[in-house]
Amino acid sequence: WARGVYYQAGYGNPPNDSVSAVEVCVTNGTSVGLFAPGWTFETAPGTGETQHQNFEQQDTLFWIGKGYGSGSASSTDCIAQSIPARSAPAGLPFATNFDTGRGLQMSVRGAQVSSLQWSNLSLQGMLPTYRFFAVGGKGNVFNASIKQSVAYDGGACLMVAGTGAGAQDSVSYRLNDLSAPVTGSVQIQAVFQPIAAGSAYPSVQIGLVFSDGSSYATSTAAVPQGPWWTLTETMSGNLNKTITQLVLTVGPSVGGQTPGSNYGVNVGQISLNAANQVPSAVSNLAVRAVYSSDTAMGALLTWNYPAGGARFFDVWQVNGGTYQWLVRVCANTAWIGGLTPVAGTGNFTFAVQPVNFGLIPQPQNACATAVLSINPLQFDDGPTISLVGNPVITAMTVCAGNILNAVQTTNGSYVLPQHGDTNGVTNTITLDPGDVITAVSGKTGTWFGWNCVVQIQFITRNGKTFGPYGSMFGVTNSTPFSASAPAGQSILAFSGSLVNVPLAGDSRVNIIQSLQVTTG
Repeated sequence: WARGVYYQAGYGNPPNDSVSAVEVCVTNGTSVGLFAPGWTFETAPGTGETQHQNFEQQDTLFWIGKGYGSGSASSTDCIAQSIPARSAPAGLPFATNFDTGRGLQMSVRGAQVSSLQWSNLSLQGMLPTYRFFAVGGKGNVFNASIKQSVAYDGGACLMVAGTGAGAQDSVSYRLNDLSAPVTGSVQIQAVFQPIAAGSAYPSVQIGLVFSDGSSYATSTAAVPQGPWWTLTETMSGNLNKTITQLVLTVGPSVGGQTPGSNYGVNVGQISLNAANQVPSAVSNLAVRAVYSSDTAMGALLTWNYPAGGARFFDVWQVNGGTYQWLVRVCANTAWIGGLTPVAGTGNFTFAVQPVNFGLIPQPQNACATAVLSINPLQFDDGPTISLVGNPVITAMTVCAGNILNAVQTTNGSYVLPQHGDTNGVTNTITLDPGDVITAVSGKTGTWFGWNCVVQIQFITRNGKTFGPYGSMFGVTNSTPFSASAPAGQSILAFSGSLVNVPLAGDSRVNIIQSLQVTTG
């Protein structure tokens, strides 16, 4: 049975009707599916961050209900009252950075590396079990919520704020339901920061509940690491037990200080690792130049997963000992656009840093690296065209006078860069619909002492010829050349080299020195 959360026709009571329908289906043993749950977003008032906060509040009430954070073990008027939470994962490691798969900025292990907004649901962290509640302490003076404006790693953190809390007050939240057997020592770690630096803040404690009803709680004090504090403790007992719950306790106030108006903590990361296993390096890291437009170059990186796998990869540009973060991906490939050469050399060094499922990164100085060397006098459009699915050439621009000065292709909606300088006469080639270039021929030779392509023409499948381009004035020692696509294929792109030559008046231009074709 399917139920629409939001009636687009404009009738019905979106949240209550859906909750009632789900309850009836579950009670009668009927499967149920919800569609259009975006009601909680579509009806959220306000704009920007205000709209997001209102959306989060409506979404929480719809799924979790009014029992959220109240100290109650049950909830009403919500989906959670009928569908129980599922435990995860089935083993260690367990780790979460509370990333919701989007952010107003990006942070990497305590440092903000980008101020740009982003969205990538594959990077979403293990969020608190959707039916988590305050299970101890004063849930009426503390509130837990996902905060988008601050992050330790990724784009969000879990903020626990106390309003009217006293110095001795505390609260315990049942964050995650787990099913994780303990087979050895477990390193427990939590990273947090006070909401207001320099002011009173509550202590942080991690508790584990086991399937036999016993429990464990950390007792180690956190130590500062920049603006963040890290609590690390190794649990060596409780072997052969199964962790069923992860509990976060916040409070009482550290040092007994009196809470101020901004009292609380931002929890950036929690992890349970069977061992402090550092990921190994990726293998077969390769990089090649591709073009994102006719004026912008990028790089395509590919690699093989390291032994043991990885949760995600951080890609960095390296300049000596300086690392500039570029992107975080979950797959073994990354596209880097808008490259800026280091010190104008045209060389780019990339490092790929795997981060395992315990959110432990490989040390940067041990990461695999690859160098992309850009020679402005060499070009190859083949990788770009391959990357976008091998669209055929639909138009060309050919600049020629005495010799071939420049070529540029348009492959459907993709306009590739011009190779060579605009000089001589600019010729525009437009292919008929369905026609493709299947052959190219021309001559190389010596033009006033410079070896280059001195003439070229293009032939289509339908027998149409464009050219020849290049008058060959001043050319000596010419040699013919030709290239054809295999049967059923066409010429898709060009590669080759340029040579910088002088002109009258002490000016210089780049012209085509050599030319090869890519077919497909």
